[in-house]
Amino acid sequence: MAKTTFSGPVVSTNGFVGAFTGGTTNLSLSGTLAVTGTSTLTGAVAAPGGITGNVTGNVTGNVTGDVTGDVTGYVIFPTADPMVVGAWWNDNGVLTISAAV
Repeated sequence: MAKTTFSGPVVSTNGFVGAFTGGTTNLSLSGTLAVTGTSTLTGAVAAPGGITGNVTGNVTGNVTGDVTGDVTGYVIFPTADPMVVGAWWNDNGVLTISAAV
């Protein structure tokens, strides 16, 4: 597996052109990553140290771990029993906790 090392900032006046490709490609960054526009992530998003700050937008899927702070907007629960002990779900308008029986 080839290794590419960037020893300084990667700057392009017209945006990054190209792709990181290969069987397995790892990109490690230190500092701040600023992304403008829409980013598409396929697969799970892992934040082993947690996420500190604000997440703005819609989250569709599963959140595993603790959410501390304010949630502004809506939390939409599944409308069928997820069969996971302690999971909340919407049983025809009644907030229900699954017993996973």
